[in-house]
Amino acid sequence: MIICGLVQAASSDSLFENVYRIKTIAKEAEEQNCNVLCFPEAFLTGYSSKNAKELAITRENRVFKIIAGLSMEHDMDILIGYLEKESLSIDNPDTKEKDVQLSVEKSERLYITHDIFTPDGQRYSYRKTHLGDREKKVFTEGNSLDVFPLSCGITAAIQLCVENHYPDITRTYSLKGAHIVFAPHAVPRIAGDREKIWSKFIPARSYDNRVYMACCNQWGGCFVTDPAGEVITSYFDEDEKLLCFSLDKDNVAKYHEGSDKMSARYYPSKRRRDLYL
Repeated sequence: MIICGLVQAASSDSLFENVYRIKTIAKEAEEQNCNVLCFPEAFLTGYSSKNAKELAITRENRVFKIIAGLSMEHDMDILIGYLEKESLSIDNPDTKEKDVQLSVEKSERLYITHDIFTPDGQRYSYRKTHLGDREKKVFTEGNSLDVFPLSCGITAAIQLCVENHYPDITRTYSLKGAHIVFAPHAVPRIAGDREKIWSKFIPARSYDNRVYMACCNQWGGCFVTDPAGEVITSYFDEDEKLLCFSLDKDNVAKYHEGSDKMSARYYPSKRRRDLYL
């Protein structure tokens, strides 16, 4: 069994205050024997479209050495979200050739990014590929849907907030071999409202694609469903919470054995792709 931990907590706009809280939560997760620890969307920097430029950090920021060290210290995979700033060099055609040193202008792209740090020193990144309408005015979309091998022996994927309303993303991850899709959110809703919304579609993502779905939110709500679409644990009070649950790889693998029973069928393998848009 793999023990996964989901964090329900709202971050601040202080990077180092958030790091302190990450340290505290990681220690608690180790005490609960967690192999994997997932924080909400943009927890490291805080989430804001309005103040994104001020909050965003580069991949090279020294704070990531601290996160990598925590992963090694506690022997757990850590999934952490942040607003990413990428500096670009853009040729300026209006600059005269003699002013070579001025022929490049600096520009920046902003992404909503979630990284995975493993105890063996690996670092994987996912940039949000499907943005909300307000996010599109500020952030750049990522361009890949990858799955990642965790040190605990499972394959994981990341699907951020509004992306969970796109069934094709989850299906893609399932076909690429994901055991679990982590779904970090940053949604300022009453926790009870979040429960009603997730209950409508998250179980279907699991059932149709035979994966675990694990949701956590900055402002309330943790929700986990298994490959049969059953809710195995949830938490919707509005205080800070570390919610732990067990994942069984065999509970995913059994659906890939070719059974024709409705209850054990792996639906993505039966698709008529010649019919779809």
